[in-house]
Amino acid sequence: MNLYLGIDFGTSGARAIAIDEDEQIQAQASVRFAHSENLATVWRETLWSLIEQVPQRSQICKIAINGTSSTVLLCDQRGNPIATPLLYDDDRGAAVLDQVQEIAPQSHIVVSATSSLTKLMWWSQQSNFFSG
Repeated sequence: MNLYLGIDFGTSGARAIAIDEDEQIQAQASVRFAHSENLATVWRETLWSLIEQVPQRSQICKIAINGTSSTVLLCDQRGNPIATPLLYDDDRGAAVLDQVQEIAPQSHIVVSATSSLTKLMWWSQQSNFFSG
């Protein structure tokens, strides 16, 4: 039997549900967490904890992960975080909002100081951030 695991990360915890080919629930799990200085580590530990709570985890063939809207976590090619996550309500992208307005359609959802695009553009302009 193949299982499909859906994981939802929220602001205070994460939930998982495993379903089979017939869309029948085979397992459910949840983990609550507190915000910390090393939130990326907390998220990684939460992910592994959720997977470990699925008794038939060896049968998982696909995983879909959903997170709180516009939260951004940059990772390297191996999946290791390379910066502190910017949470959904982080508005430091306001510094580059005029640049986003130049490239995005008028009134588009990305034209916001808290959008993922503005956060990425802000990151890209930080001194030596992507150089290495």
